[in-house]
Amino acid sequence: MRVKMKVKHLVLSTVSVIVLLVLFISFLQPQLETWGISRQLASGETEQAKERIIENIESKSRNRLQLIEKYMISPAPGAHYDIYVSPSGIMGPGPEAAERYFTLEESAPYLLEYLEKGPAGDTHRKAADILSVYYYGEGDYENLSLSLQKAAARYDNNSEHYHELKLRNIEQAVNFQEFEAAEALIDQYEKEVPESYPDARLQTAMLKARSYMLQDKTEEALAVLDTAMEDYREHERQLLEEMREYDPDYTDEFQEDSYYLTVAEDLKTSIESMDDNAGGASIEGRITRSDGQPLANAGVFLKDEPNVMRTSPSPFDEKYGTVTGPDGSYSFHGVAPGSYQVQVGLLLEQVDGWSWPADMYEWVDLEADEAEQYDIELTPLINISGPKDYETLENETITFDWEDYPDAASYTIFLGIEVDGGAGSLSVGFMEEIPESQITFEADDLYAKAVGFSFGDEEWDSVQPESLLAFANVHGSYFWYVHAFDEDGEFIGQSNGYRLKEETMGALPFFQLQEREMTEADNLLMDGKAREALALYKENVAENEDDIHSLRMITRINGLDEKNAEETAEYQKRLYEVAPDEGNLFHIIEYYFSAGDWVETAKWFSRYQEEVPEGKQSSYVKALYGITLTRLGELEEARSLFYEVMEEDRSNEYIGNLLALELYLGTEWEKVQEMAWENKERFYETLDWTPLVEDLESVEEQSLMEALRLSFEGNEEELERFLADEDSALRNFISELKKR
Repeated sequence: MRVKMKVKHLVLSTVSVIVLLVLFISFLQPQLETWGISRQLASGETEQAKERIIENIESKSRNRLQLIEKYMISPAPGAHYDIYVSPSGIMGPGPEAAERYFTLEESAPYLLEYLEKGPAGDTHRKAADILSVYYYGEGDYENLSLSLQKAAARYDNNSEHYHELKLRNIEQAVNFQEFEAAEALIDQYEKEVPESYPDARLQTAMLKARSYMLQDKTEEALAVLDTAMEDYREHERQLLEEMREYDPDYTDEFQEDSYYLTVAEDLKTSIESMDDNAGGASIEGRITRSDGQPLANAGVFLKDEPNVMRTSPSPFDEKYGTVTGPDGSYSFHGVAPGSYQVQVGLLLEQVDGWSWPADMYEWVDLEADEAEQYDIELTPLINISGPKDYETLENETITFDWEDYPDAASYTIFLGIEVDGGAGSLSVGFMEEIPESQITFEADDLYAKAVGFSFGDEEWDSVQPESLLAFANVHGSYFWYVHAFDEDGEFIGQSNGYRLKEETMGALPFFQLQEREMTEADNLLMDGKAREALALYKENVAENEDDIHSLRMITRINGLDEKNAEETAEYQKRLYEVAPDEGNLFHIIEYYFSAGDWVETAKWFSRYQEEVPEGKQSSYVKALYGITLTRLGELEEARSLFYEVMEEDRSNEYIGNLLALELYLGTEWEKVQEMAWENKERFYETLDWTPLVEDLESVEEQSLMEALRLSFEGNEEELERFLADEDSALRNFISELKKR
């Protein structure tokens, strides 16, 4: 059978096939490739998917730029790092961390291609930032500068990205101390900056000033800054006048709070602190794992007290920010004298299975011309044996078990509960100075442990019930972790941290506790009926004065309202009689201390000394008793006790009390000043008592002695009257002392 086809039909068919083929190659095939890659990743075939991505990029596939963007740029942390760790705490990671499959080293050559060929815009700028961090960590200034130049070439002079990239290039030259290159880049850029970019002009001046500062040219640095800051203010004044021509009532309430002016003022203060005889401080060190492996490309930031929990989009957006080199090294020079904490930015793959066991009171105090060595070592996470994997515990005794940790002399266990349906958690220290890697205790020891309270709104009876019942809630989900300490009491390891791979995952530290049965009052509490539950707990105690659980719950619920303090204390004393517990004893002492009943405080502290072994006594309780002794006129005994507190408490929270006692008891000024400098307060804020003590030298001795006497006696009204006409230095010292 013959099939006849006209030529025009044949031509149309051929053209259709070609069009479909072009559509398939241009659109459908890349889409299918992307879909196939996504399927592999979703199935856990990560390595195969990565190979497929690289193959598509290197074969010049039409979707290669989209693949670079999707898998190498977009998943990179917006702040360059997933996790920010400092002695003050941990922040991160963001959701993008779970979607990142390529390391910086693997991505670098493809990001270069994106800088040259990818579409200009925010993603393009992010690629330049990622490469900046990578090349800085490699110590490769040449490629870093070239990549920034390539990126800037994609924009014109009217683009903000152009100026950001130009400034970043100057900044990196300064960071690498390539001063000639920095000077050349600044000279070139100053000719390009439009008048409409005053922020960029001021930033350029700050970079020039930093360059001079690092070369110990403080006069030149200050001159550049002063001129630039005055030009900036003049520009702001002119702008304000122009706005007032249109609106006579116009005011710019934010003018004095300009971000860049604030940063410039801060830089100027740092430079001014370096007089002819005293230069800036320096700090350097290495970040490594305990197995010797260095951590390259980690962010390192010096944080002063107001900014210790603040993170930055880039290590280079910080006054003191840098990136570790291939050997894990970092350094800062020209640092203004002061107190700092070191914050480290890490990617998840850098910290997987490891942690930095940093003490929250660990600060670096830098003086002019001082060079400080500060090394950071990540240690492997402690593996736990049990309880684990959400197992249910039903016995009267419970055993916690974990691996022996190298160089550990003791351990501390922390326990936590989940609240708000698992959206939040609360944790608390449970047992300290455990000599072995296993501990067995009674379930009732867990029931006795309270955690912090979590509220739904401002009303006290809106507290989330699981935070009140704590470990007595049989429906609760609990977790635990352990910290290890060496023979000097230094924090050296922990079980809580990031575990991402199968080989680092280990057992999950979650469990349930169902040894007891819920009471009717417990169920009322869990239903959100706190007041009804409290009434029933009180009925239970009226019927059975040895009902330990009801007594515990009364003290917890009643304790939410300060108006019930006296009644709560009575229940705590009843609870202490039937179930002696250090925690209850502490609350009784705290109640009488807050009430100003010094005789009762002293009486209960005596019981505390009898019940709690010397090495186990809380430094906080001792400090309360020390203040009590000053109220009772036992000043020498109080001084001795505060010395004990200072030995045990690294926060130095009560250094002010000790300084006041030393001054009153006639210790030499020089020694008191030395004590103040060596023991800066590190509690919720960093406070240097040195200037407060130094200022007291101008105060008449009689006035100082009278003010301290009234302060020790707690005579607030008479003290206020006395201070009204006294020197401000004396008022300032007493004001800080009253906060303790």
